[in-house]
Amino acid sequence: MNHGRKNKDSGQALVEFALVFPILMLLLFGIIEFGRIIYTYTMSVNAVRTAVRTAVLYDYEDGSPLYLDCERIRRQASELPSVRLESVIVQYEIASTGQIIACDADAEELALVGAGDMLQIELVTRIDLVTPIADRFSGNWVFRLSGQRTIAGGVEVLPEHMRPPQDESS
Repeated sequence: MNHGRKNKDSGQALVEFALVFPILMLLLFGIIEFGRIIYTYTMSVNAVRTAVRTAVLYDYEDGSPLYLDCERIRRQASELPSVRLESVIVQYEIASTGQIIACDADAEELALVGAGDMLQIELVTRIDLVTPIADRFSGNWVFRLSGQRTIAGGVEVLPEHMRPPQDESS
């Protein structure tokens, strides 16, 4: 007689599992999606920071300052592993006039850019969610991040009193 009752209980466990399993899967995929969103945001922030640092803080190369090398700045900001990049905008703000000059401008306009002006980089990335339910409620996530830095010119990296002594015998 107990044998018939055991079959009845095993069916109940299957129904409970069928009710709880989708909730557990939704929770698991929610954690994964949240991790992907944080990863995309973090990588995008780091890419903007690296591009700004590279353009402004590094020295001249081939006679022209790196802050005018638009392709290099874009390439530096675009190095995002497994992140969907929408756009990279590089522009300059002239400190004295407030004029905005695009990085793609002609050489005549770029000649106005110098020390004290502001380099601005805007990066737009997008993440498509994998979970269909989360995708319906929140849509695609778009991150619009920007970084800016004043262009420094004529600044000594190492002050005179901290430089190693020069060999005067030669």
